[in-house]
Amino acid sequence: MRAAESMPAGRENARPGMKAQTQTFEIHHVAELSQVRCDLDSYFDECSLSADLKYDLLTCVQEASKNAVRFADTPCGVHVSVTVDAAEVLVTVRDHGVGLDLEQLTDLPPDPLSESGRGLFLLRF
Repeated sequence: MRAAESMPAGRENARPGMKAQTQTFEIHHVAELSQVRCDLDSYFDECSLSADLKYDLLTCVQEASKNAVRFADTPCGVHVSVTVDAAEVLVTVRDHGVGLDLEQLTDLPPDPLSESGRGLFLLRF
């Protein structure tokens, strides 16, 4: 098992003394991503995340999960874990695929008119 992406993100509107809360999901098909996005949206509301941070996190989870489901080529599914505490948000997407070397990817932005190909670029920057 490998971590496809593990991303700490800053937290706005932190609540002092807030205990860490974790949501986990198992995804086996791209079609399941809309329900995960809906569930995470509600979870982020409960955690009092700002609208901008919530949007960025939902986009990252969706892009990382979609890439993992499409390219892992395994029936084991993708495990998504999101932990929110007073100091940070930690997103982990794991799959059972062979992985890829992020160092071999280009730093050039994708074609803005393309409907795909932005996922890893967004996650890296």
